[in-house]
Amino acid sequence: MNQYSVKNVIMLLFGLISITALAGERLKWTDGHGDLSVGYQAGDWDWGIWVNSPVDEVIVSLNDKAKNTIPDIAGFEFLGNVGDPVWIAPQVDREGVIFFGMNSSATPQGTFERNRFDLMLTSVEGPGDFLTWITGGAGSIEVGLNSRDGIDVSDRIDVPAPGHFHQNWGFTSPGTYHVGFTGEGILAGQSALNVSEEQVYRFAVNVFDRGELDMEVAYEDGEWELVLLDEVNEK
Repeated sequence: MNQYSVKNVIMLLFGLISITALAGERLKWTDGHGDLSVGYQAGDWDWGIWVNSPVDEVIVSLNDKAKNTIPDIAGFEFLGNVGDPVWIAPQVDREGVIFFGMNSSATPQGTFERNRFDLMLTSVEGPGDFLTWITGGAGSIEVGLNSRDGIDVSDRIDVPAPGHFHQNWGFTSPGTYHVGFTGEGILAGQSALNVSEEQVYRFAVNVFDRGELDMEVAYEDGEWELVLLDEVNEK
């Protein structure tokens, strides 16, 4: 019996238990409509997620129904290679996938110059890249945020305040992401740019949840084997 293999299996078991415990600390948003809410009121920036929940209490979850492949269509090169997977919270509502909007409706009219501010992408930690884009009625594509080519001042979204809109939110690999944003804009009657502190949102992309996973450990032909089975694919 290989004691090092046994040790590795035990370590993996404890790792999975830790991941499950961590996921259990937050609400998991898996379906239906909700928003990333950001705005400015009562003299400060205000952030939320889903249905007016605090940012640190919710995991935004994209399941297997959000999985697509990058099409062989001009204009989609920014996503990666044709045929590669991409998980998308779509601009248009689709059953079984979160309908993820941008919401600044709590910001009073006249708060910002031109009643607009910018949402800036400031950090992405995860196994792949994070992108947002809007598809127009004539097939036009407007890329908003894109970590594939690095993060700089061009990674911004123009947000009407107050306002509400939808866009595509994409991730290029399954796993857990921590995505950081700041808001910045010029308050009415002022000249200096007002910049918020960074707010980090957590996304789970095709990540197994509690009760969705079975584990089989076997010793065969002198080797330990670990097999993970989800409920859908288990035979």
